[in-house]
Amino acid sequence: MTLIPPSLSLYPPDFAIHIIDLVGYLFGDVERVFCFGKNLDAYAVSLKFRNGAVGTLNLNDERSFRVPTEEVEISMAGGNFVTIHNSSCWRISQNGKPIEWREPPTFVSAGDSGNDTGHFAEIIDFLQAIKEKRTTRSNIYESYKSLVLYEAIKESSESAKIVDVKYEQI
Repeated sequence: MTLIPPSLSLYPPDFAIHIIDLVGYLFGDVERVFCFGKNLDAYAVSLKFRNGAVGTLNLNDERSFRVPTEEVEISMAGGNFVTIHNSSCWRISQNGKPIEWREPPTFVSAGDSGNDTGHFAEIIDFLQAIKEKRTTRSNIYESYKSLVLYEAIKESSESAKIVDVKYEQI
């Protein structure tokens, strides 16, 4: 039996940063957040966005890192949605019609080449950006905002209070 130190018991899983990145990219800045947390393995997060939208995240762990188990569903008005399965399969619908569908061969994370989950493509883009003296597709300020939101989720989980999300201009 592994005991989780109390000082670490309210930290959301680190892999959640990818979902937090996606939330900001798709829906914009978050204004306020509330989170119920249970140890290291379960977080129920409510989000209020600056643009007036609201949403929820369920972040759950205790999975195997050798067998992918990620499930992401994002639904919007008008028949618009994105479904992502195990970081590599997805369906995208726009105005009630499928516009993109990807189902690569099954893989397991321990043997993944990085091509299917996108990590390899991210490294290639980073190296190309250095060679071409340009920025990467991932903006550092957007990454900073993802970390601010992560910290707000953590703070809300610890305090059981609504937390205002404040992004500093850099």
